[in-house]
Order: sequence, then structure tokens, then C-alpha cells
Amino acid sequence: MTREEVAELAPERSRVIDVEQFVDVAAVDPIYFESRYYLVPDREWSSPFRVLRQAMAAADRMAIGGSRCGHDATSPRFVPMAR
Repeated sequence: MTREEVAELAPERSRVIDVEQFVDVAAVDPIYFESRYYLVPDREWSSPFRVLRQAMAAADRMAIGGSRCGHDATSPRFVPMAR
């Protein structure tokens, strides 16, 4: 395969986070939190993002989801952080 053919196989970049499910924070072993990434919404989405973060914190829940950044498909865990 050529480099161009390999590049065509790479997943498309996305700015969307797909939440697969919400789980209790205590249900996830902390060993899975090897890396930390902080999500910051665009200005127009800051209010909905804040409501989601507050709801997750109040319910002691976290989101399990996926995102594509660069060429790597990831399965991050989203834990609400207080500000």
C-alpha cells in the first residue's frame, strides 16, 4: 500500500464526543485513569456543557464515551470536575 492509501484509511477527525453510557464513578477502577485530558467546549456550548457537568457531579456519575483526535480513536472516561 502507498502512504496515500494508508492515509485514506485513517478515521476522520471529529470535534464530537459520543457518550456511550453514564456510570457510577465508584464503578470504575482508578487504575484506568492513566492520562488526564480536560475538555473545554466552544463558547457557544459552555452553558449546555456546564449543565451536563453539574448533573453528572450531583448524581456522582461519569460518562464513558469516544472521540477521534488526530488519527487515534479513543475511549475516554469523563469525570465532572468542579470549578
